Amino acid sequence: MRDKMMASFPRLIEVLMQIYQLQLEMLDLAKQKKQVLIDGSIEELSKIIHYESLWIKKVSKLEDERMKVVQQILNDNDIKADQITINDLINNLDSPDDKKRLEDIHGKLTKTIEEIQQLNDLNTQLIEQSLKYISHTINLITEDPSQGYTYSKPMTKTSTVAKSGLFDKKA
Repeated sequence: MRDKMMASFPRLIEVLMQIYQLQLEMLDLAKQKKQVLIDGSIEELSKIIHYESLWIKKVSKLEDERMKVVQQILNDNDIKADQITINDLINNLDSPDDKKRLEDIHGKLTKTIEEIQQLNDLNTQLIEQSLKYISHTINLITEDPSQGYTYSKPMTKTSTVAKSGLFDKKA
């Protein structure tokens, strides 16, 4: 993968840098989402979700472009491979400068993706916590008040009329 790769290599670096820039945007969105989830702002959350869907479309296009460039590199160098990794490309580069550039972008992408994953995990926990709170609140509002949490004397007669919850569950 020596001289023939040189023709497609700059385009590969360019596409990887564009993907990296988009990953930085997603990292920023994930940070914003965390704060919005903490604040409970539904309107802001809706905006962020919209931006994320636009981001996914951009990344998909760049991923398609990256795969085309990699395929071109493989074809130019008569390499038969279903999948090739960045490490495979790095190992087949002659130029120390090119190796360094590819290693750098690989490291940046890896670090950013790991940060995004950590924030997404935290955001998932925040969402689950909110859902549990909502579920608990609904249960409190709809439960039968005669099954209260307060102590009552065991021998005391209670009313035989069944009280319903604050809201009719069947409505």
